[in-house]
Amino acid sequence: MTKLTQDSVSSWVTHRLQVVSVIVPVFNERDNVKQLVDRIFAVNIPYARKQTIIVDDGSTDGTQEWLRQRFPAASAADMGVKLICQPRNLGKGTAVRAALQCVEGQVTVILDADLELDPADIPHLVNPILTGDADVVFGNRFIDGRRRARDTLHYVTNKSLTLLGRLITGLKINDIEVGYKAFRTDLMRYMSLRSRGFEIEMELAVKTAELGCRLIEVPVLYTARNVLQGKKFRWKDGFSAVFWLLYFRCFCRDRNNLRCEG
Repeated sequence: MTKLTQDSVSSWVTHRLQVVSVIVPVFNERDNVKQLVDRIFAVNIPYARKQTIIVDDGSTDGTQEWLRQRFPAASAADMGVKLICQPRNLGKGTAVRAALQCVEGQVTVILDADLELDPADIPHLVNPILTGDADVVFGNRFIDGRRRARDTLHYVTNKSLTLLGRLITGLKINDIEVGYKAFRTDLMRYMSLRSRGFEIEMELAVKTAELGCRLIEVPVLYTARNVLQGKKFRWKDGFSAVFWLLYFRCFCRDRNNLRCEG
């Protein structure tokens, strides 16, 4: 059995991290993307440089055109930005996998682009990894004192999925579908992600459990929006998530059986 030994984990933790990579999948967010970019640029992560990887997933509302104008190829790198424009809508999972190939950081954050989640919380997600206290950090939108308006259907569906996820994976999580997660990049790459769409949230949870990663949750500010404001969640997505949770747990188990230690 291949293992990440205690020594290798300790060595990784004590090495001073230089880069945190933030992956932002974007689809038809023209009204939000400018504010999103400004907020990400305003974030300061102590002792780390920030790389921002924006993946436009075939937007048709002008988002992609704005991004190309804002981050021309000649100067994007100087701004710490990598812009990837998909030829058509291929799904969130595909966007994340494309971005992962360009990640420079030892820590990788995934952040949804709809402004329901605040980029200012990025340091809260990465700090437990930077200090060696966690391998994976999930945001939690529903902790008292940090939550704001929420859609009842989405909330109930998420809580039901989270309960099922806890039973299937054994993870002590309270918000399985949150689009705000941070990972040690080496572990995330080892997961060999396959998802194309929103099922990536289920895949990340299942593979986090299978690798035995040290997972913690941190509260994140959440301002829910409704369908009229562009929310992409639909009630049938809950049934799809159950299928993918079971699929990844039962049929996509890691053959190498690598486990995190420490």
